[in-house]
Amino acid sequence: MQYRRKMGSSSLHKVKEDGKVVQPKENQNAEDKTEQQTEIITNMGQGLYWAAARGDFSIFQDKDQLQNLLTPNKNTILHIYITTAEYLKPTTFVESVLTKCPALLMQPNKKNETPLHIAARYGHDSILKMLIQHAKGLHPQNQERGLEEARRMMRMLNENHDTAFHEAVRFHHLSVVQILIEEDPNLVYLANREQETPLYMAAERGYSDIVFKILDKCKSPNTGGPDGRNALHAATIRKDQEMIKKILAKMGDLLKETDRVGWNPLHHAAYMGYLPAVKLFLELPIGSAEAAYMKDTEGNTALHLAAAWDHEESDGTTQRAMDAILKRNALKNLLNEKDNKGNTPLHHIAISLNIDLVDLIDHSGVDRMAFNNQNQNALDLASATKTQAARKNQFIQRLQKKGLRSGTRLQHHPSNDDKEEEIEEDASTLSELDKAKDANLIVAALIATVTFTAGFTVPGGFISDKGPLQGTPILGDSSAFKTFIIMDTLAMVLSSSAVSVHLFLRFREDKSRLLWYFILAFALTAMGMAAMVLAFVTGTYAILGYSRALSIVACVVGLSFFILFYKLLTNFFSS
Repeated sequence: MQYRRKMGSSSLHKVKEDGKVVQPKENQNAEDKTEQQTEIITNMGQGLYWAAARGDFSIFQDKDQLQNLLTPNKNTILHIYITTAEYLKPTTFVESVLTKCPALLMQPNKKNETPLHIAARYGHDSILKMLIQHAKGLHPQNQERGLEEARRMMRMLNENHDTAFHEAVRFHHLSVVQILIEEDPNLVYLANREQETPLYMAAERGYSDIVFKILDKCKSPNTGGPDGRNALHAATIRKDQEMIKKILAKMGDLLKETDRVGWNPLHHAAYMGYLPAVKLFLELPIGSAEAAYMKDTEGNTALHLAAAWDHEESDGTTQRAMDAILKRNALKNLLNEKDNKGNTPLHHIAISLNIDLVDLIDHSGVDRMAFNNQNQNALDLASATKTQAARKNQFIQRLQKKGLRSGTRLQHHPSNDDKEEEIEEDASTLSELDKAKDANLIVAALIATVTFTAGFTVPGGFISDKGPLQGTPILGDSSAFKTFIIMDTLAMVLSSSAVSVHLFLRFREDKSRLLWYFILAFALTAMGMAAMVLAFVTGTYAILGYSRALSIVACVVGLSFFILFYKLLTNFFSS
């Protein structure tokens, strides 16, 4: 008899030559309840494991109690085969095993996963059908009891409370979903430990085919998910218009359901600026007005969230979403609706300094001088926002043109600490801007110097022979050379203009529009750089006229600069 030390324990287990592990009686009290009930566990060796993986049943024909052949994770030979089986692999092994040992049909592993869980996870629909048929055949004399056994198996939960249906949805196996939903439509009502129902899982992952299948097969499936959200929340967040349409057609009341923070799907659509969903929700004949007036836990309606949303890549979608809400006459009362802090949509726009949405102030129904609970109007909030000075000043000027005045109700003045902090921030901003100005000035001066020099040392040289053309460029009749002269002159003028702007800034005491002048100088320098590169390309082309292939290669390489130039320039001006 051999002895083997059990992993994670100091006790010794006697291992007989037939492969059976017998636990000493003095150590049985230390095992959990499940281990106490199983005194003899047959050790699955490497040969048995790989035989199960291959689907070789001949090795198991002479063995009794196949349910005791377990891996350390308590996987049976069925778990092993189904896990390693390729798609559409024959089901002969499964049938042979279940015929010899029906107890393996619902035997779970350490994670409480049955063979049905594994088959659903890997999309083995043929194996899954066989498992269900065997469950139905457990009571051949009583068909109803057989159906109950099959449904009990399909509703068994693993350690995460997932059914086989959850596994099929999670890994996007439509054929398995269709089999299970036809066998037991009530599977769509079960939620796992994370409160995910199958329909919510499919919607959140964007599996529209599974969503449509569940909606077609079930009259009123459970739609719940984590944080109180439902499938319509998930479809809206994914911006899946077709899925939203299908869910609304089946269950329009989901529009009025709110999540943990009080947001219904319209709140999410408005916050993201997702116009197609906003339009679909507002066109809903029943419930759209109620959803639009619903407030979250902070008192925000969907219009508040549309006004507060600020994103660099919005490309106007948020504004259109807000306009879609305001076009509904029945929803115009939302214009001046206040949240828990007393902020109206105009206040939220001022907080975010969203230039795209400031047009709301032109709406005839807006109370421009509305005050929040802190006696602040929109201009007060915009003035207190810490952001780029240029963006902030542009926004403030727009509000002031509409008659807003700041501080009309404020009973306190900024503290010295606030003033010092603001001074420090302004100083930091000016310091960074000065560094950028210096760099830009050096580049502009360099371009001006180079292009000025190139104008008098033209490519190809000058005619030295005496005559009327003496001193003129040798390549003067070339179109490429003429383009070179124009581009070189343009680069010199643009860069010199940028230098002039910088000189002007040195003597300007008013710093309010400093950023705008810097942007002007930067734009002039950038255009001067582009003109300089074009001058170089055309000049090179002119002097390489003897070799067409070489001149084309030089042009392609030189012009590739504009790919990088375009990306950098668009990023700069978008920010």
